[in-house]
Amino acid sequence: MENELILDFTKCSNIKNCESLLTDGLLGDPIFPSEDSEKHGNAICVIPNSEEELVSRLKQTHSGTVMRWKNSPLREINKADKKGLFCEWFNYFNHIDEIVDINRSKNVRGGKKLSNFYVATRSDFGPELKKQVPIEKNLCDYHQIMYWGVFEPEATTNPTTNIRNKKLVGYIRAFRLNDFVWYNMIIGHGSYLKFGVMHKMHTDLLKHYFKSPNPPKYIAYGPANIEKNQWKRKALFENSKVHFKALDKYYKEFEESYRKRFKKDISTFIELGEYSRAEILIRILRFYPRRSLKSKLTLQTKRILKNNFRN
Repeated sequence: MENELILDFTKCSNIKNCESLLTDGLLGDPIFPSEDSEKHGNAICVIPNSEEELVSRLKQTHSGTVMRWKNSPLREINKADKKGLFCEWFNYFNHIDEIVDINRSKNVRGGKKLSNFYVATRSDFGPELKKQVPIEKNLCDYHQIMYWGVFEPEATTNPTTNIRNKKLVGYIRAFRLNDFVWYNMIIGHGSYLKFGVMHKMHTDLLKHYFKSPNPPKYIAYGPANIEKNQWKRKALFENSKVHFKALDKYYKEFEESYRKRFKKDISTFIELGEYSRAEILIRILRFYPRRSLKSKLTLQTKRILKNNFRN
């Protein structure tokens, strides 16, 4: 399968805001898809049109035969359901402590040791707000960055709201780009992986999308390597090639001069209730921590060599 990302702003209520979101959301992103996609392809999940289609596809192996129950993602989802786990959108700032805990719950993911981006100090993930904040309501249906989580209900109840407490045990950072949803991050708590949290939150998000009024068509998640990645195969991903050239005009590399302004903008965005914009800047600063003079010179040398090689 080969496809092309087409950016369309004709249905946006505020085109300027959407384009600004793309510019900030792609700024210096460590997994910007365009260049690598052209070389290696992508893992793409075609979003089903109905629950019947979803279940039918989950029952089959990648070669089209019926999957044995013990190997089925439906079995993993059943484990999560039996434990009472449920999924919903959430505001990043309400669950930073749990996100940090999830990130640190395993030292190795996918055979690789986690970088400092995942295990940085708590303060690098954002401020501790004094009260819970709502999910943003005025996001564009076609261009947005939101967090989808899988939660475990707790026995205790919040005395102020009388709502049962819940614990975040896995999350997806979903970057919507018209027909595509780009999984920037998908990660489950190490102690809950045995309860099928990864399949649960991915499958429930597929259900949410095909039931929504303006559903996307595809989910993109990393390189085209499903023959080496059992989870992707079971989660309905397939090797593909997507041309992301439409994003090139919105992408630029991070510069140290941005740091001071970003720190100020984070507070402003939070005060305005533009939480996704604040989270974007926090994420960028965490990926580009302050460096020593030696590391700065090394990074500049690498960039020069990279640019010379391209030319």
